[in-house]
Amino acid sequence: MTVTKLAYSVTEAAEAMGVSPSLIRQAISDNELVARYAKTKTVIAAPELERWRDALPTEPPRKTRA
Repeated sequence: MTVTKLAYSVTEAAEAMGVSPSLIRQAISDNELVARYAKTKTVIAAPELERWRDALPTEPPRKTRA
């Protein structure tokens, strides 16, 4: 029996996305990624993580010269 993951911890979401947990926490802090809380545990619903992924830019930001 295969169980479909419904939600991720911050660490699991970071691993699934290939980014650092601090980037996930920053996205939550910036209201780019919506988290839910089971008591004190942060959880990110799978569809929300997919929505955030799909909203990311398709190209890196341009470097500006100072």
